[in-house]
Amino acid sequence: MAFLLTLHPQANLVMEAGRRVHLTHYRVERPDTPSLFCSILRRHLRGGTVQSVGVEDFERVLFLEVSSDEGTRKLVVEVFGGGNVLLLDEKGAIVQALTYRRMRDRNIIRGETYRLPPPRGTSPEQASLLMLSSLTGQKGDVARAIGRVLSIGSPYVEEVVLRAGLEKAMPASSLSDEQVKSILEAVSSLIRDLGQPHPRIVSNDIGCWLDIVPFPLLQYETKRNIEFVTCNEAADAYFTELASKTQVIGETAETEANIEEQRRILRQQEERITQLEEEASSNQRAGNLLYVHFSEVQGLLEVVRQRKSGSDRVPEGISLDNDKRRAKIKIEDQEIDLDLRLSVHENAAGYYELAKGARQKMEGLTKAIQEAERRLKSRQEKTITSRIRLPSLVRRRAWYESFHWARTKTGTLIVGGRDATTNEILIKKHMDTKDLVFHTDAPGAPFVLAKPNDSLVSEDEISQAAQMAASYSSAWKARLASADVYWIRPEQVTKEAPSGEYLTRGAFMIRGQKNYLRNVQLRISIGLLEEEGGLQVVGGPQESVHAQTELAVEIIPGRLSSGALAKEVRRKLASKMSDLRPSALALPLEEFQQFIPPGGGDIISS
Repeated sequence: MAFLLTLHPQANLVMEAGRRVHLTHYRVERPDTPSLFCSILRRHLRGGTVQSVGVEDFERVLFLEVSSDEGTRKLVVEVFGGGNVLLLDEKGAIVQALTYRRMRDRNIIRGETYRLPPPRGTSPEQASLLMLSSLTGQKGDVARAIGRVLSIGSPYVEEVVLRAGLEKAMPASSLSDEQVKSILEAVSSLIRDLGQPHPRIVSNDIGCWLDIVPFPLLQYETKRNIEFVTCNEAADAYFTELASKTQVIGETAETEANIEEQRRILRQQEERITQLEEEASSNQRAGNLLYVHFSEVQGLLEVVRQRKSGSDRVPEGISLDNDKRRAKIKIEDQEIDLDLRLSVHENAAGYYELAKGARQKMEGLTKAIQEAERRLKSRQEKTITSRIRLPSLVRRRAWYESFHWARTKTGTLIVGGRDATTNEILIKKHMDTKDLVFHTDAPGAPFVLAKPNDSLVSEDEISQAAQMAASYSSAWKARLASADVYWIRPEQVTKEAPSGEYLTRGAFMIRGQKNYLRNVQLRISIGLLEEEGGLQVVGGPQESVHAQTELAVEIIPGRLSSGALAKEVRRKLASKMSDLRPSALALPLEEFQQFIPPGGGDIISS
């Protein structure tokens, strides 16, 4: 089970018991409802500050010390064996654990003091010639002996043997003093390499990833190596792909089981329809034969009915059942069951009804077979087209993405406040002398800055910035079609209020002449931009969005709530894509909602 710890700013830490701990730049799917263990972690750690991170020597145990409103807590992740995740209080007592167990050397029980597992051996950093000389007293081969003496994993035991120029199978008892020295030098070289890591993922000739290592290993020198800048980047890529493969394998197995079940149902339905065909044909023929041989059958029935006692002889070709109410006759090699209480006409009509009922069942079953075949084909296609896809990368957000923003064709950034707090931050921290400032006279309007790259702000860019200022104002929520907007220079904006007055957060005084743009239309475009890191949602005035992408829709004030409108915008944009349609549908609704002004709206073009 993997857990995601969101860190500030813009970092996500993945923790998986028994397997991994690393920062991830991929988008991680979160369940709709967190587990009880996850909820407890949230309660103790939310809003806290990570004070320290560390490991104990070469033990595969990571500690995160977090201070929060609940006090000081320590998160422990064990990545050996089956693994575990534990939450400790300030005294080191176990508050909660993913897995509880009693063991010979320690207990994982709520309330007990947490203890590290017994060391597997001596840390390689503490290896010495005297300590390694004990290898000659170990039983078995040299590789097993090194694994018992040193606290390192099997791949690095093998690396020590290779670097020392030894054979793994040679008896440890036969090691010479020179060979022990070569083992010490090999261990020391591992420590040196670890101090200057060159992380890489090892793959075979067909590109399947085999392992992740912090530096080159002799045992992998004939394999392909994919190098990374940091160990975290390598671990992020390796384990994310591994998790994706595991998920696809599980989904494929489930799909194949569903396919086999669908085939079984289809076989049963096809066998049943064959039976119904035979029943319909037999009953139809029985009715027909009764009419073709009407006089003969009528005569036989009269003879049977006029019998005076059970000892009277039954006419040849007819047999009675035990209660003497039914009889069987054979006509043209078909045995026909007759009700002696009914006439020949009524018996024939009964067979016709049975044939009609069988045909009606066949019609319903034929539709069921068609639906079963459709489901089978769909599941088979899913299996055929199924392939491993890495989750999309989480983009690193720029400073202006905390605000309403757009970018014009010439690169001018248009950025506006979302509320009183961001208005305050925008004007105080991000306003430059070459900018233009936009606002409306209506209350609840954002300040908007047009920030040119090199040249002055053009008339088109002034129109686009004005449209953003109008669209994100209270006029949108009031469902107005247009609003008046003015623009000013940065030096006209001040936080100094007249004597005796006070300016609230997000409010500023405007001095001097205002340049008005009348009847600015309220409308916003939202689109999808395909970048190297994945799909990015962009929004703003129509001209600025269409300068970046043709995949866009336009919205105006309207009846749909922000959530419903975001869902419809995502659906319409995804429908315009082919290969990237699943990626578009996987984008969080919040990515679209951030561009929708308060009050919702409607789509007017697609």
